[in-house]
Amino acid sequence: MSARVGLLQTVQAIGLFRGGKMKEFKLMAITAAALFFVMSLGAHPGPERHPIEQELFDVESELSARISAVERRLNEKIESLGAPDDDAIADAVESAMNEALAEVSQSQDELQAQIEDVVTGNRQLMYIGIGVFALVFAGFIGLFGYVNSKTKAKT
Repeated sequence: MSARVGLLQTVQAIGLFRGGKMKEFKLMAITAAALFFVMSLGAHPGPERHPIEQELFDVESELSARISAVERRLNEKIESLGAPDDDAIADAVESAMNEALAEVSQSQDELQAQIEDVVTGNRQLMYIGIGVFALVFAGFIGLFGYVNSKTKAKT
């Protein structure tokens, strides 16, 4: 009942009927007409999919076709490749190893030169240290001799 009353109030509000009260039969007739109208709208054949949805499906099918073409070409190229050339691989590995060994020997020579520079510098420091020690020792002996001679002269 409440749905009918709500529909009745809506119909009266928009002014379809002039009377203050609408009979139930008129309301049923309007409801049936509206129902048939809605059903007829749904019965018309329209596009099965929304245009955007159809476009997306078309793009998807095009992309899958392109992907399958790329896969087919890739498989053909893989199949066209022959067995790996062992001699070429061995030559490439040998040249890479020779380059690596040359770099290692060069760095080893550079390290050896740096070590020799450090050792030579340390030897010079050692000789300088010995010279300074000898000078200080000679000065101490000279000072001791001077003080000793002064004390003997006073006595």
